[in-house]
This record gives sequence, structure tokens and C-alpha cells, in this order.
Amino acid sequence: MSTFPNSEKLYQVLKELFIQIENQAPDATQEILDTKLAIRMRLMDPKAGVFINAKKEPLKVDYGWESRRPDLDVEMEADLFHNIMLGSISLKKAFSSGKLKLKGPFWKSFALENLFKSGQSFYPQIIKEQGLDI
Repeated sequence: MSTFPNSEKLYQVLKELFIQIENQAPDATQEILDTKLAIRMRLMDPKAGVFINAKKEPLKVDYGWESRRPDLDVEMEADLFHNIMLGSISLKKAFSSGKLKLKGPFWKSFALENLFKSGQSFYPQIIKEQGLDI
């Protein structure tokens, strides 16, 4: 059974997570802006999408299943994202296992690691506030 009962609940978590990162982790936000990338993250089961436009300031985050072409495409199961955010699986391990798929300039994808690590400090509280199990 998925951690997220539906896409709506997953979007609520994602929106709060990115708000917290932008407000409380300016270094991670700046690191993403420094890449000058458009990043599309697609989560499956349930389905959700996040489009991070770091091509110019301020950072713009859009939610929904995007057809815009990104510079970096990231795809994974929603439960894998959940486990990465809890710190129970590393981004590196998720990628090397083939469960996290990247398309685009791999060397620039390392900025995501800092973004995810920054979010890990807020994520457990967000999950609790949304009434989900850790």
C-alpha cells in the first residue's frame, strides 16, 4: 500500500515541502538556481508532478503533470521519494538501483541532493501534519 492515498494528498505534501525549503533553506534554493535548469520531477503511484524552473530568479515551482520539456527529468515512485525524504534510502542508492531515473545533464543533478537533504529536516513534520504514517 502506498504512503499517499491519492494524488491530492501527495500534492499537499509536495507544496508544503517546497514552501518550507524555499523559506528555510536558502542555500539549497540558491544551489538549484545556480544550475539554471528546468527540472521536471514525476512521481508515480499516485501520480504527481513538480516543475522547478531555476532558469532565472526567483525560483518558480509549478505543480501538475507537465508536458514542458525540462533540462533534467527525474522520475520515481512516490514511495521511493517518501523513503528518500525520510533518509531511509540515499539518492545515490535510489539512482544506482535503477528505481530513480534521470534524463539530462547528470553532473548537474547533484544540486538535487542538497535540495532533498534540506527537505529531510521538514518532511517528517509535514507528513505528520497531513495525517500520514512515517
